[in-house]
Amino acid sequence: MTEYNHNELIFLKLIRDNKGILYKICHLYCRNSGDREDLMQEITERSEGYDRGGPWRSRSDEGIPVMAFGTKI
Repeated sequence: MTEYNHNELIFLKLIRDNKGILYKICHLYCRNSGDREDLMQEITERSEGYDRGGPWRSRSDEGIPVMAFGTKI
């Protein structure tokens, strides 16, 4: 079983909590499932990098969806 540190658990919770809006963003911009999966992966990877800076920690409910729109634009 994989052990996660505290920051990884926080990141995984944020992704899980925002999963619905992230899927909606992917469906908004991509018609086929392969493109949607690629975009979701890119958003997740960028979110992980965005986590290191931590500017969204105070309003995590807004930070990841805003970053997701920025990824596609």
